[in-house]
Amino acid sequence: MDQNPSVNTGVFLLGPLNPISGLRPILELGPAPARPVDRVPSRQEQRGPRHMERRILKSGEPAYYWKVPTRDRDNGCAIPAEPLGTDFESASRRADELNELLDRWRVERKVHLALRPTTMIVACVPNENVDPV
Repeated sequence: MDQNPSVNTGVFLLGPLNPISGLRPILELGPAPARPVDRVPSRQEQRGPRHMERRILKSGEPAYYWKVPTRDRDNGCAIPAEPLGTDFESASRRADELNELLDRWRVERKVHLALRPTTMIVACVPNENVDPV
């Protein structure tokens, strides 16, 4: 009888223990484990376009929302926050459209601020050498 048998893990077959390294070589790979039905979203799905948020509904389904950043909303941006739906592709397209609109608003705001007249502050300092009138 073999004192150091091969081991079947259910995923792959491990060979006999190497007395020097203490490791078992992989002899045979089994079938790949099935991917779960509720898969983990891809990195792109997790991130999505700028200002798009992913939230999980009570049903367990992901839903996507777009919202104006607080700094822009505080500066007078009138673009409303918007629910984008549960389909990532269509939500991404709409979020891209809203981001373009926000970018145009930011450019127009910069132009408007640049054209705004500046305020000049003049300090009145009394001159001791001049006689008061």
